[in-house]
Amino acid sequence: MPLITNSTADNIHIELPNIFDKATQLRPGDVVIKHPINSTEEAHHATLIDVTLIPPYKTHQKDTSYTETANIMQKHHQTHEYKKFKINDHPPSNSTSEQLANELTTKRYRMMPFTIDHHGMMGPIASEFLLGQENATFTTSPNEYETRSTTTECGKISNCKLRL
Repeated sequence: MPLITNSTADNIHIELPNIFDKATQLRPGDVVIKHPINSTEEAHHATLIDVTLIPPYKTHQKDTSYTETANIMQKHHQTHEYKKFKINDHPPSNSTSEQLANELTTKRYRMMPFTIDHHGMMGPIASEFLLGQENATFTTSPNEYETRSTTTECGKISNCKLRL
């Protein structure tokens, strides 16, 4: 994993403040990995990993197959991942969600929402990123989030092409 092997303690931060110029108190990344930029072709200056523990999925069906359960859990994780891509307006700083999304895009920051359920299972983005696509419990497809009536903000932040 090039992201991990090229990183040092100097460029990995926990809850890094001042990511946004307009809303300095917002911290959209629990872990922020700043990338050494070797050329102008580097895609991102930093990766913002936002970890969320998601609630259990409530179902009333007794007879659910393993495949059906896995599909339900994947969609449950994806719903919570998608929520993290949506940035809300920030009234204390007079910043709109579009302004904040534009700032992340301009700074070339990549957001990666990691979800973990109550059994410790990771969602598609975390699983694919940490374990690789061939070993991931759940995987994403390039158009996964485009089919969810994505907002302009989501498109700007993630480019909604989640190839990891």
